[in-house]
Amino acid sequence: MLKGLCITVVCFLTVLFLIGIFVAIFETDKPKQDESSQNGQSSGDVSISEPDISDKKSNGDYEIILQNELPVTLSFADYRGNIESSWSVTDFRYEVSNHDFLEEQTATFYLSGEKIYDVRGSGQGGPCWISWQLFDTDGYVVDSGTCYSPSVREGEKFKDAESVSYKLAPGTYYLELHSTN
Repeated sequence: MLKGLCITVVCFLTVLFLIGIFVAIFETDKPKQDESSQNGQSSGDVSISEPDISDKKSNGDYEIILQNELPVTLSFADYRGNIESSWSVTDFRYEVSNHDFLEEQTATFYLSGEKIYDVRGSGQGGPCWISWQLFDTDGYVVDSGTCYSPSVREGEKFKDAESVSYKLAPGTYYLELHSTN
């Protein structure tokens, strides 16, 4: 009885293994899709002239509208309110995940800009801290965070610094960028 059960389990595992090989071979023969389709992402770009781009999903619509007019100058202040560094955010875009098995998705924000001032001097590097709040259509804050650029010096630009909002229900949202202290 035990010997028969072992043979059945081995046969079952062999069949699963062969199915896995077949699927792997089939996937490599598929034509390549663009990168955003391969990783389950869709994206939206927001600019001054087109402030609202919608990402339509099988499980709902996602629209994230930037409230700030770009470019916007933001800064980091110490506890006394003295400006330690400033930067200009010049570009914003976002991607919303497309996990069909989840109702709520993840939104990734990408911010680009340039550092314009550092109290320690032009040769000193440090990240730009871009605080943000995400509001729903009723005006409630549903998430907030801080986006950190790579370390940059005055006059240096950064591109696509990331920040993430998790568990976003389908809907329209408004993103506001703020200075940090």
